Amino acid sequence: MKKEAEALLKNKKEMRSSGFFCAETENTADAALLAGGKIEYFLYCEDAETAAKKYLKGSERAIKVQKSLIDRYSDVKAHRGFIAVIKARDNRIKDIKAVQRGVVLDNIQDPANIGAIVRSGAAFGFTGYLLVDCAAFISEKTARASAGAVFFAEYADVSFEDIEAAKDGCEFITTAVKGGEALESFRLPAGRFMPVLGNEGHGVSKRLEALASGTIRIDYPGKKVESLNVSAAAAILFYEMARKERV
Repeated sequence: MKKEAEALLKNKKEMRSSGFFCAETENTADAALLAGGKIEYFLYCEDAETAAKKYLKGSERAIKVQKSLIDRYSDVKAHRGFIAVIKARDNRIKDIKAVQRGVVLDNIQDPANIGAIVRSGAAFGFTGYLLVDCAAFISEKTARASAGAVFFAEYADVSFEDIEAAKDGCEFITTAVKGGEALESFRLPAGRFMPVLGNEGHGVSKRLEALASGTIRIDYPGKKVESLNVSAAAAILFYEMARKERV
């Protein structure tokens, strides 16, 4: 059992494609289980005996290991002495053309940004996420930053070609620091639409920009700030779009 668990931990790509992720705090594990996830393996060292009893008391899937193994595979700076390999509830989008309240994330690499975006999206009714070359949608870091919202949102890892194929019947609206139309005056499309949020350093890719029917910028009075963090921009964007829909 230990060998199988460690083989899975070594293969991040396989974990992601199969819907597994590693929870390293009780809050994250609790949120994942509440959403319908299931613990596949629970690796723990002596420091986490209590947590092991809480989740998998007496189960062969609770595997006691040396602290050095937890150190090797942990993704957090100060781990709690365990790694719970969890099969998250399968919220992966099967048909991206059916997504009604969606967001495209383009090459966003910081899990904390993904989590914060999803948290804001949950507050304002955006429930589906299409990820193009992004960090993993479900992880310890995205779970923390989203306050567990990632476990209830729908998502799909997609290619540019998938987005291109979904353009019929959906308008994509990109965001930019300069150019485009001010968010305050921008009129939402009458039909289905999705905002596109770009990479932390480079913004939305040229290919996705070319698919967009419009571009929005967020104006702000501070002249010493070159741009907003993508998760901060997302919160403003979602709020204003939700407000415009209500008017």
